Amino acid sequence: MYSEYAEIGGFDVRLSTQSRFDNKIIKKKHVICNRGGKQKKKSCDTLGTSGVRRKQNSNSRAIGCQAKIIFESVYGTPDYKVFQFDELHNHPLEKRSDLKKARQMTYSEKEFIVRASTSKIGPTMAHKLRFLLYRMVFVPFTAIDHHKKSVTVGSGLLSNESIESYSWLLK
Repeated sequence: MYSEYAEIGGFDVRLSTQSRFDNKIIKKKHVICNRGGKQKKKSCDTLGTSGVRRKQNSNSRAIGCQAKIIFESVYGTPDYKVFQFDELHNHPLEKRSDLKKARQMTYSEKEFIVRASTSKIGPTMAHKLRFLLYRMVFVPFTAIDHHKKSVTVGSGLLSNESIESYSWLLK
């Protein structure tokens, strides 16, 4: 529920700490903004072993955002209630297309890349094709060799799955 709220609101979330009753049943569970927490202080060896200056890793996006929700279990039931809800962010919210969830591939997109890569297109080119021939149908042609192994002998891309399209491709 909070993940859907976050997607609509323009921020990513992650699970944080949780406490348990007798190390079994979850008592409280914290779900926080992905930019929550303190930025980690990493020691950086400015002179590496090769004598070349190295830059510090700047991939961390934690900036101390306090937006979070804490769920608490209702004792004796499998239900949870909202214990605390803080909605204020200390950073601008993002467009939905920039969120982590929007960058995830669907099952059909993953399947397209696997099919294309097995047709000797390669996963990188298949990934690029996914964005350039968007919403097209990938059709591999396979045969069985004299060792009874499947061999890809050709492939094609169709704009739709109609009888006319398949006939055109086969001709």
